Amino acid sequence: MTISGLFDLPRSMAPIELIPAHEAQQYIQERESELTAIDGAPVHLVHDGTSGTSHDLIAQAEDHAQKQGTLQGTLLFKLIEQAVASGCAFRIWWAADGPSLPVPTECDSPGQAIRVLQDQIDAGSDLAVRYHPETRTAHCGA
Repeated sequence: MTISGLFDLPRSMAPIELIPAHEAQQYIQERESELTAIDGAPVHLVHDGTSGTSHDLIAQAEDHAQKQGTLQGTLLFKLIEQAVASGCAFRIWWAADGPSLPVPTECDSPGQAIRVLQDQIDAGSDLAVRYHPETRTAHCGA
């Protein structure tokens, strides 16, 4: 997961950390210019505090969503709310060793992004969602 834009991570989000893209793992460093061009700057990798990536944060949210049928109540949900309130873009995807970023479902509202994530989790699909506050095209489901 990446968050793009000026964002002060609240202490209540611990153990989550934001790592500048140029200091993050190589696959983020290699995509920093692409992410900046699409999502804005600065770009940060969301570090879950344990894995060196966002893996545990996303996996815990997926597990919760599969069991409870909702992402509400997860640290990921809270992080999305905070990022949106700060006017930031976010992108969630399962990283892979490929030459490019996966093509995400583009969402023009945070509610759509949450619904699309839940739909992707329910379908057992790879996660690939992007929200940007300036996106005006409705590519997400209703």
